[in-house]
Amino acid sequence: MTLYKDYPLHQVFLRRTFVVVAGVLALPVMLFWKDRARFYSYLHRVWSKTSEKPVWLAQAEAASGDFY
Repeated sequence: MTLYKDYPLHQVFLRRTFVVVAGVLALPVMLFWKDRARFYSYLHRVWSKTSEKPVWLAQAEAASGDFY
């Protein structure tokens, strides 16, 4: 039994398409914006999300296998 629901493939694809489009459209503005790292960090979180599970938790669970 899983606590978190995985998103369907088409929803992940649409989310990643949105991230690419938003990143490319924002590039001219973000070149001169002092806080662009926060914006692109947000886009990375949106790109990485494939379920209801928080991104930090999914990445922490995936990285735990590297040490054991």
